[in-house]
Amino acid sequence: MLDYPRSDSPRKDRHAVLDIPSRILFGPHETLENDDEEQRGVTFTTVESVTESLKISSEQLKLWLKGGTKSTDDVFKAFSLDTAAEKGLANPQLQAWIGYMKLFNKKNPKKQTSLVTTLASHFEYDGLAKAIEAAKAVPQTAKLAKRLEFELIQRWLTQEKTPDEVFRLLKLDFRRYDLAGDDSAKMSELIPDESALVNMLIKAKGVASTEKLAQRVQAEQTKSWLQSERMPDDLFTLLRLDKADNDLLANPIYDAWIKYADDFREMYPKISMDPIATIDEHYSIAQVARMIVKATESPKTQKIAYRLNTEQYRDWLKRYHPAEAFMNLELGAAGDKLFRSPLLATWLKYVDFYNRRTKGKVSVTSLLRQRFGDEKLDKILVEATTVPATNKIAL
Repeated sequence: MLDYPRSDSPRKDRHAVLDIPSRILFGPHETLENDDEEQRGVTFTTVESVTESLKISSEQLKLWLKGGTKSTDDVFKAFSLDTAAEKGLANPQLQAWIGYMKLFNKKNPKKQTSLVTTLASHFEYDGLAKAIEAAKAVPQTAKLAKRLEFELIQRWLTQEKTPDEVFRLLKLDFRRYDLAGDDSAKMSELIPDESALVNMLIKAKGVASTEKLAQRVQAEQTKSWLQSERMPDDLFTLLRLDKADNDLLANPIYDAWIKYADDFREMYPKISMDPIATIDEHYSIAQVARMIVKATESPKTQKIAYRLNTEQYRDWLKRYHPAEAFMNLELGAAGDKLFRSPLLATWLKYVDFYNRRTKGKVSVTSLLRQRFGDEKLDKILVEATTVPATNKIAL
């Protein structure tokens, strides 16, 4: 076990660490401090609507704000929000405090704070992570919890925290060998959502001021995944590449995934791993072929398309006779319009690829006659000769 230093620094230091503007990655209107409500202007009417049934009246809050006698932290404690982290985000008094915080920040620009800063100062990172996970499971607090999660990751990126540093901040290193039974469930509650981190990195790489930082964090994360033998198959789903549809090869994340897969194969040559096999688990053979055809039409994706096409043919060579490939490409359903299908060229090239790498010689005409019969094939060929784009192929 690595001898990591314990996270036992004073709480005021943790508070200071968090006290960094969270607008850097997403601009001024996507943080909890600057949401839509604040842009419209928060007034005491907002606070009154929430505090009507609470012990602390809106009049008391007005006096505190006007006199400057109570900080946001004092009011946080007055509302007893510092006593239950996991139930804190569902506490109705939290909204009253947020309203007070916004008014306080507006009146005291040099003493501004945020919900994330305050929560972390009272419950530390691990407590805040638990509260966020609990709140995400409740429809009424899920939206707030997700925004908190994003802002928390923003701050870690801004502070240039590596995944290992965040791991220690969440105190996960203290539990490395205590994962049996209920502890494994507790561990999963504490680990930040990797997909959220990935999304943050993607967005950060699109902003000039954070691009290099995002690349550094991504490199650290990739290194961590490689060292832990994280299978490319798992990351394919984590990165949501299984939901990319026909735009998979144009997705910049796909390039990063392919590079990771290459690095993985180089580091672990004994582990069987084939990118095309991973893709085939989520997309049909015809879908992948269509992706490749589409990608070859753009200079930006031609290179990756040609590579995947070659890997696809090599994979087919192990598994499919050209007759089977024809059916997998759904060409049988094209009927009279066979020669209009963009996948016909894919199949014809595969037949050539197959013939050059095997002892047998497959005849395209023979296969088509077996599939359609003489009469229907003749009709297909006649139809193809009437179209300039397919005339040469048919002849």
